[in-house]
Amino acid sequence: MDCILPSYRLSSEEFDYLWNKCVFVVDTNVLLDLYSYSSEVRKEIIETFEKVSDRIWIPHQVALEYYDNKERIKKNQEDNYKFLIDIIIDYPEYAEKKNKRKERNG
Repeated sequence: MDCILPSYRLSSEEFDYLWNKCVFVVDTNVLLDLYSYSSEVRKEIIETFEKVSDRIWIPHQVALEYYDNKERIKKNQEDNYKFLIDIIIDYPEYAEKKNKRKERNG
């Protein structure tokens, strides 16, 4: 059976064949997006990766991009979380500042 995807919906047998035989090529965003998922989702994805670990290929360029960007992405996620917490904790003050800006900008 060829691994060329037909232009129609795969049958269960074709899908099973591909799922059990294909090589998964991971791009940079797949790896970096792991930092944005909840711990439960991240755990499920990593468990899935482990199940097919003998058929995952991470191209060299993807690995370079991942290592070049992972700290920045982690920092962005932490900053977003802190910002959200600040808004929740300081909501009355945040809302007041927002309203003042709105009034100024008309």
